[in-house]
Amino acid sequence: MDEARSGEAIYKKYCTNCHQGGLVGSPVFGKKKDWEDRLLKGREALIENVRAGMPPGMPKMGSCTNCSDEELENAVDHMLAALEEEETEEQTE
Repeated sequence: MDEARSGEAIYKKYCTNCHQGGLVGSPVFGKKKDWEDRLLKGREALIENVRAGMPPGMPKMGSCTNCSDEELENAVDHMLAALEEEETEEQTE
């Protein structure tokens, strides 16, 4: 079995187009304020939203039709880790 691609690799290939700039209302990568309401729902809900898609702009599987569940989870975890990094940077300023 092939090794799962990293969350960063999946993000860069499939997620960055929308999440870098907040296209169609998507939460911006690393911008905690954009993610606050989504974070309240929890990690599993975020992963399920990626799998199922979220109208109007989030396509099913985040457009990664060949991603495994593990790879989708890796991408979500990569995006969540960026929020933690932002929080750490704010605390050190």
